[in-house]
Amino acid sequence: MRGYCLMVPLFLTLVVVCPAVGKSRVTRNEKCTDGTYEEEGKTCCLCSSGEYLDGGCSSTKENCRPCSEGNTYQSVANKEPNCEPCTICNYKANLETEKNCTVNEDTVCKCRKGYYCNPERRPCKVCHPCSICEGQWEEVESCTATSDTVCKEEAAAPAVIAIPCVGAALIFAFLGYKFGKKSRCCSRTDAESVGVQEMEHLQGVDLEPHLQAIADALGWKVVRHLARLDNMSQEVENVQISYPTDSAEWSYRVLKAWTQKQGLERGYSKLITTLRREHYSSLADKVAEIVKSGQEQSGSNGKEVNA
Repeated sequence: MRGYCLMVPLFLTLVVVCPAVGKSRVTRNEKCTDGTYEEEGKTCCLCSSGEYLDGGCSSTKENCRPCSEGNTYQSVANKEPNCEPCTICNYKANLETEKNCTVNEDTVCKCRKGYYCNPERRPCKVCHPCSICEGQWEEVESCTATSDTVCKEEAAAPAVIAIPCVGAALIFAFLGYKFGKKSRCCSRTDAESVGVQEMEHLQGVDLEPHLQAIADALGWKVVRHLARLDNMSQEVENVQISYPTDSAEWSYRVLKAWTQKQGLERGYSKLITTLRREHYSSLADKVAEIVKSGQEQSGSNGKEVNA
């Protein structure tokens, strides 16, 4: 009789507690808090942001696993088999970390001080050096993370203008009768004008779509020479270690690093002028042909899409 009396409270405890625990577990596992998706006629739970799906479809979230903090992330509810790798802000592209990566959000990068990025190019891959107003140019607007410095030419004083004008008049009067010299002077002025126009035309050309073709045209010897002129021997060595037998990959990787270092605004013009200065004029012409052909093809494709 005593044993029976002891068993009654124990039985009542099991009756009350066990269903409550089981109910709590079922509720937690079966709730698809972030929505569902259909797969082969079954309803499956989506994993939350900060998680990935490991093990396939399930009517509960038991197969959801967390991303690795600081290494991978998922920013939305998903059914992906892996988390996305966190972005690393490329210091060589003049970027630095503004906000660290979490399991729910990728790294946020910003331009280093003294550099800016075109706001139309998002996400920003390369920041360009801020312009410096020198000589007769004065700064109107300072460089920001999304805009370059704005410079304005200073107004010259009347006396400053008059002196050069008088000097120029005397010189031209003296040389006026020498038609040949005058012609050579004019020809030189025209050539300089064309040179300025050519340099303006070379500014702001994005080389990235043409890098592979340019790297193939230049070859490893010339690309390596360009890199060493720009104190990039370490980048050359790193690429050769990463791709020990692929010289074509060396050319592409090093040229890409070289153009990122120059920045979008100056990369093309710097490449052309450096090649000509180093007596690679035929290669400079070849690069110009590759870029022009690529731009024409891109324009043609755009017209076909709009047609």
